[in-house]
Amino acid sequence: MTSEDLDDQVVHAPGLTEDDAFGSHTGTGFLQYRLPAPNVLLNIPPRYLDSYHTMTFILMVMGNDGLNDEQLLSCRSESYCRISYVRSYTPLVHYLSPPVVYFEAETEVFFNPKITQNLIKSTLAADEMVFINAKIDGNQIDFEFNVDHETTFHAWYKYNSAKGVVGD
Repeated sequence: MTSEDLDDQVVHAPGLTEDDAFGSHTGTGFLQYRLPAPNVLLNIPPRYLDSYHTMTFILMVMGNDGLNDEQLLSCRSESYCRISYVRSYTPLVHYLSPPVVYFEAETEVFFNPKITQNLIKSTLAADEMVFINAKIDGNQIDFEFNVDHETTFHAWYKYNSAKGVVGD
């Protein structure tokens, strides 16, 4: 990936995960890819990014044709591969209670959803939930039995909380 915000520096992102590969449909030109948080991607402390409201990256994929020939694949139009991190649309998890997660444990997540709910609610049916799970350090926390379509969270408030059960 490259970013104008970082003087066109090339940033190497991790490879596709099994979840990404499962959700991708390369035959139809659809590639699902989840990027880590910008500070993880750049290997820097989060506070170094405080001055950025938006960071935009252009994604390119290193492909392998099966003959050990790697080639850099890019989109026909750069706009199709533009990824923007927008701080106001990036929820923050402040802490967990208890602070250690393990399989089938009930965990409460305290978070600031920022304005993400406005983005999500515009695409949901009236009885659909804003979220039903979250992934924290590779562990999925299922909120389905504690969060429903009537549950509300306050934007820009860091003491929102939801209880869930840790799964796979």
